[in-house]
Amino acid sequence: MGFPAHRIVNYCRDKPGGFNYMKPTDFQALMGLIVKALPSSHQIIRLGQVNMLPIVLFTPTVFRNGRKRLLVVAGTHGEEIAGPWGLTKFITSGDLEHLQDCEGLDVSLIPVVNPDAFTRGTRYNQWKEPSNQGFLADIKRSQEGDILMRNSDLLLECARDGFLTLHENSESDAYYFYMLSRAFDEGLRSRLIETAGSRLKILPDGVYENPYEGRYEVSNGCAWNCYDTSLEQFMFSTGVPVCVTSETPMKGVDLQDRVEVQRAVINTFAARIKAMGEDWVGGFINHKVAAGKSLKFERDDAWGYCTSIDLHECDLATMQDPMAIELFIGKLCQITDAIQYGPPQIMHFGIDDKEGYSFVQLLTASSLTGHLSDKTRQVFIDMFYCKSYDPQKAADYCKEFFKAQSMDAKAYVRT
Repeated sequence: MGFPAHRIVNYCRDKPGGFNYMKPTDFQALMGLIVKALPSSHQIIRLGQVNMLPIVLFTPTVFRNGRKRLLVVAGTHGEEIAGPWGLTKFITSGDLEHLQDCEGLDVSLIPVVNPDAFTRGTRYNQWKEPSNQGFLADIKRSQEGDILMRNSDLLLECARDGFLTLHENSESDAYYFYMLSRAFDEGLRSRLIETAGSRLKILPDGVYENPYEGRYEVSNGCAWNCYDTSLEQFMFSTGVPVCVTSETPMKGVDLQDRVEVQRAVINTFAARIKAMGEDWVGGFINHKVAAGKSLKFERDDAWGYCTSIDLHECDLATMQDPMAIELFIGKLCQITDAIQYGPPQIMHFGIDDKEGYSFVQLLTASSLTGHLSDKTRQVFIDMFYCKSYDPQKAADYCKEFFKAQSMDAKAYVRT
């Protein structure tokens, strides 16, 4: 449903223009600046409201043929204010108009997903509802999440070629970002880190954990294919080819620098989306992986490709760590170019020598399963995928990850 511009202008009419960081949670002033600078190419759509505050989508009036589309979202958590202000500056500085008119991109934006929390300067709304979970699982969503899901078809249309969310980490003093994609995009990684590194310190490589994001591994500033029930994961699982979550640090870092980085990240992401060429087919990268030298499939035109891997004398600590198992699943899918369909299911059960973790990861074409025996320190993995991949490379990674002393593996096709 279209939301007439004059209603937002009237809503914001008592607030003077300018970037007033003395009142960084002034939702009315922020929206007023956006509406005033919005290009004529864009319309205003009211997705819904929470506590009388609107959640608004700014999107092109018409999506033109042959143009890439991307959606930028900020303000999912109310205390993460650099995202909304960075997006606002992206609009008021003319960047949006330039991308729309000169670069041939259709860019849509939601400046503040959680206006109730934003005005309060709190992470969640007044009912303390987590605003970025439950999009891919039977977990209660927030009111904001329900509004987004009711408009999911529209959001997916806006984000057909890319989805960017602007977040912050209150526990960090260095920048990093999350990327969800079928194949790792080194070009995107290097450009985003170069962009952020001009003003901010980059988070060193390592495994990190905090109360809000759980455990994540960062390499060269990027945490790739970490899975949860977030909006980003929903968009990726539903077909958006690349989703990025920019995380500016809040700990000891000036707001102005964080705002400028978020603005620059939008431009960098948009430039990379535009540069992605014909290798993007139907929303996913289309390429072949060469077969391994020793373990290989007997043909490359079969209906399905299976690899069975038996690992012996594995590292027990790794086997008993569900977060490590989840990390392993994501990396193995990365290596085999497999597309995960939703988050994995990881459970610990069994009796005697059969007790241990088991996992099931649905793929867009088949599945990945694993069964771990604590008592015998064995890991049994089966991968069935309807696209040829390198079974030797997959098997070697499994052995390396679980620190197995020996391995038996076989590859075969299903016709």
